[in-house]
Amino acid sequence: MRMRTYVVQYEVEFDDGPSVNDVVEIVAESEYDAMVRFDNDENLMNSILSNHPGSMCVTSNAAWDE
Repeated sequence: MRMRTYVVQYEVEFDDGPSVNDVVEIVAESEYDAMVRFDNDENLMNSILSNHPGSMCVTSNAAWDE
């Protein structure tokens, strides 16, 4: 399968506040693969969490072809 750039929407959740939604580009073979790569990229997760003090977790919600 050919690698393509996908946009992955993710949600940053907080213990006592509204969540934040944003997107990031991931190179992958499919939409599903893009979400899995996002969810398994520990460095990316740590980077996102460090930019959102007080956040609890980050989860991917959707992906689409750019």
